[in-house]
Amino acid sequence: MYVQPSYGEGKNSLKLWLLANYTPENLEEVKDEIYDIVYH
Repeated sequence: MYVQPSYGEGKNSLKLWLLANYTPENLEEVKDEIYDIVYH
């Protein structure tokens, strides 16, 4: 599955996608890891 990243301020689409699909206890860690891969 391809997730279109958000290029706007805040980049909230990724977090919303994660929350819509699953809610791991370490959601923030998962989000930060994905941000590091996608945006760096």
